[in-house]
Amino acid sequence: MIRDGTSADVARIVTWSVLALFCGLHWAGQVRPVAVVAAVAAVLGGVVLAVSLLAAHRHGGARVRRVSLPAAALAVVLLGAVCSGIELRLLLPDRWGELVSGVGQGLDSLPDVRIPYPGTDEWVRAVIVLGGALIVGASAVAAFAGRRGGARAPVVSAALLGVLYAVPVVEEPPSSPFLSGALLAVLLVAFLWADRLRLGQLRIAGGLAGAGVLLALAVSPQIDRAEPLIDYEQIVADNLQSASSTEFDWSHDYGPLEWPRDGREVLRVKARRSAYWKATVLSDFDGTAWVQGRRNPPGVPDTEFTPDRRARDRLEVVVRNLESSDYIAAGTTVAVRDSPRLVRDGGSGTFRTGSRPLRKGDSYRAEVYVPRPGSSRLREAGTDYPATMQPYMTMRLPEGRGRLEVLFPFWDDDAPTYAFYGQGGFTDERGEELVGVSPYARVYALARRLRAESTDPYDFARRVRARVQRGATYTESPAPRRHPLDAFLFDTREGYCQQFSGAMTLLLRMGGVPARVAAGFTSGTYDEKREEWVVRDVDAHAWVEAYFPGEGWVAFDPTPEVAPPRSQLPDPQEEDETAADEEEASDAEAEDAAQTPDEADPAAAAGDDAGSGGHGTSWALLLALAAAIACLAVLVVGRRARRGVRTVEAEVEELRRALRRAGREPAPGATLSELERELGDGGYLAALRAARYAAPEGAMPGPTAAQRRALRRALAAGGGLRARVRSWWALPPRARAG
Repeated sequence: MIRDGTSADVARIVTWSVLALFCGLHWAGQVRPVAVVAAVAAVLGGVVLAVSLLAAHRHGGARVRRVSLPAAALAVVLLGAVCSGIELRLLLPDRWGELVSGVGQGLDSLPDVRIPYPGTDEWVRAVIVLGGALIVGASAVAAFAGRRGGARAPVVSAALLGVLYAVPVVEEPPSSPFLSGALLAVLLVAFLWADRLRLGQLRIAGGLAGAGVLLALAVSPQIDRAEPLIDYEQIVADNLQSASSTEFDWSHDYGPLEWPRDGREVLRVKARRSAYWKATVLSDFDGTAWVQGRRNPPGVPDTEFTPDRRARDRLEVVVRNLESSDYIAAGTTVAVRDSPRLVRDGGSGTFRTGSRPLRKGDSYRAEVYVPRPGSSRLREAGTDYPATMQPYMTMRLPEGRGRLEVLFPFWDDDAPTYAFYGQGGFTDERGEELVGVSPYARVYALARRLRAESTDPYDFARRVRARVQRGATYTESPAPRRHPLDAFLFDTREGYCQQFSGAMTLLLRMGGVPARVAAGFTSGTYDEKREEWVVRDVDAHAWVEAYFPGEGWVAFDPTPEVAPPRSQLPDPQEEDETAADEEEASDAEAEDAAQTPDEADPAAAAGDDAGSGGHGTSWALLLALAAAIACLAVLVVGRRARRGVRTVEAEVEELRRALRRAGREPAPGATLSELERELGDGGYLAALRAARYAAPEGAMPGPTAAQRRALRRALAAGGGLRARVRSWWALPPRARAG
């Protein structure tokens, strides 16, 4: 080990700071914009803390050492507050209530936010950054705080920094995971061992570490698979949780969200393109909430169909942990085939089962129509709405005798807003007046203002979505209100997907655009190996469908990206930018399909054996290359280490280690002469004794290879095979110069 304490401390501080900065920058990437300044400040504060702790241990008295740890804990808290942007005034005792409330608010929101966090809630951002700063400070204390005899806990410190790296990597893998992991391994080795090794040992350790990293970089990409070696999520889903399947109630109530959030896999979907997997539509507003209601009768078209071939898709759906009477598909479902259950047309582009719902293990195919027009096509869609869209222009008012319902006119229709009284009652043209004095007067006024500012229905839909999102906070525990959507838009400004989608749909209808709420799941995550989408219960969602003539029902998602579902609809503007590329890709796919197997893919024509042979060859080459590099590194480092002549003290230290490893540790105070008489080692100890007392401060050639073999036999004498093996470990062969 390095005998100079100052050098050891410097090495430890340098390696710790580099490792902490590497891990801290990964943690800082959990917020947007990335908190680089906070990460650097936390590491610099940790270095100051480390120097202070070392100084207190080396130069302070007993009282200073006793108070150094509590002072370090206080410094860690201050460091975290400064780095996370928390105002220092909140650390004063009379402000602790405000501080605890803010931190509690941030912690309460953490399970529901998307990482990396792009939102503007200052407490959520502060809590994320604060957590990283506290970990950095705790790691510095663990590495440099003096304990008994000055011992420290580098392993604990390294484990804390490992958490700082692992948590963000799990949330969002780095762009170069193998290189990032290799760099982490090198930095960990340097921090744990750099201050404990002599210069010659550093070279050997560096060579071995480099060889190990190269070997890992060569092998890791080959064993990285789309499926995990141990699928813990599936184990939890299938074995640790209830055997019953998950059920969803898609109707809106705007109370605390009670959808399952266990991470259970509910569907697997094979599709040409990602989509929102729709279960049902909520077409009626009952005066308070959106509910399942009137649908287009079976046989009545739910949509117009564009000739765009990208809008058509065929799905293969496998039901996992889900029980559903609705067939989960996408957009407008045209047909459901190969189902083990009865298939009934549910109207409005959906299908339902008979008396028996879909359960785990069921599968079916669905033909769907999912239009994805770009913004230019939506602007040109016009306002020639089919008469079948009138049911999607109504709302029920909460006040009045019996059933009071209004019908809003289409975008360019000069018709009045009609009012319907009671089931089968009379109709008049006072609908606008009645809405204006209802609890939804503010919502109607907002819809009319946004309508007047818009140039076309698509522009109106964009303005409505922006208004719904502006200043709103995502939470799954909103405060209850008598009229939730009105309160969401003007008072509370908080809610989850039901509030966002319900408010946007209501505004669209009031402004003259047919709209409805859709419920189901976002696309989930893509399994590249099996080429299918994995959908879990956390992907349950509600969104908006607005009707555009000539295109049909187009999906809009007003819910912010911080929501738990792990995917988001692309903006129509993005569809405009990618449409040409996808057309070219579709043409290329059609050409490939027309080719023979030999023309389309020469490798496929060679068969599976050729493919596997190629992989085997690459494996062998990579392993051979890595082994050669490792051997070369060891030989070069070993040869360089042997060029210097060993000192007498080094030979004595090797002897002590050999005796200890062989279980022949001598009694305290034993001399070399006594050991020589006891072991009868064939000259090894005699040569060592002569060199030590002839020139104790000088260099020596040391015992010869023959003398080392003789000592090895002496160490193994009478112990059998196990002792012989142990003697080789105790005194391994070592080539001697000259």
